[in-house]
Amino acid sequence: MNILIYVLAIVYFLAINFYGVFMLILQKRQIDRDEKVDIKDGKILLSGLLGGALGIFICMFIIKHHLRDLYMMVVMPLFATLSIFLLYMLFSGGFRII
Repeated sequence: MNILIYVLAIVYFLAINFYGVFMLILQKRQIDRDEKVDIKDGKILLSGLLGGALGIFICMFIIKHHLRDLYMMVVMPLFATLSIFLLYMLFSGGFRII
């Protein structure tokens, strides 16, 4: 049962990172094609807050998007640090909250 919780946590972390990266790539593609931008920065920030900040932050440099936006360049590393710290605490403590 304990291994299942570890696997689910890893799958969730990977899925939310892929989702955030996918949204960032779609937003850049819509901006480059001069289309109406359906994906706002708030959705990307929310996916970063839910645990996808590390993937989003790395992808920002790979696709060169939002690099001049100071808000995204400050908030995403903070969210990434928070999510890595939370994962470390959960895995080292055996997913015991108390």
